[in-house]
Amino acid sequence: MSGKYARGNRGQDTTRASRVQVNDSIATVSSSALTPVISPPPLVIATTSLPPGEATAVYNPPSGVSLLATGGTGSYTWSLDASSPPLPVGLALSPAGLLSGTPSAATTLTLVVKVCDSATVSAMQTLPLTIVAAPSITTTTIPQGDVGAVYPTTSGNITVQLSDAKGAVTSQVLALTCYRWTGDQPVWWRVDIR
Repeated sequence: MSGKYARGNRGQDTTRASRVQVNDSIATVSSSALTPVISPPPLVIATTSLPPGEATAVYNPPSGVSLLATGGTGSYTWSLDASSPPLPVGLALSPAGLLSGTPSAATTLTLVVKVCDSATVSAMQTLPLTIVAAPSITTTTIPQGDVGAVYPTTSGNITVQLSDAKGAVTSQVLALTCYRWTGDQPVWWRVDIR
């Protein structure tokens, strides 16, 4: 018996009775009714990686990451496996497979996610997750200005320093021009990144 299985509903076993008959060159030798069972494809988690996130920022905006699976029977229910470390504070995994939220701190870990289908068959997948620290401005002072004078009075540039998740400091030069001050506020100014 051969042929191609044409699926109707995803993951449902299909049965269809068929009569099988064996003939030789003289006559019919035997005949029997057979009912093959065609099982659904195996349940597999299709998601194999997660995008990195940033602490104190929405994870993978606008709506997080939807985990994907194929095969199995009926609907899927997602969770962390008991062997998995917990999710970073601020992130959540919904039963529908949506990983979302705002992580509160930098971390690197490997999650073990689990999906179960409606026939209670399950599959697991390890997914490394990296949450980096949010950048921070380490510049604490800029030159003072004088009322009625062009700011700044020296080079016209200020340097802002940023530190990344690993503590590396990078500098960004900003050209700041202010044409007139009244009181303690500039009436007009422009910042150009160089």
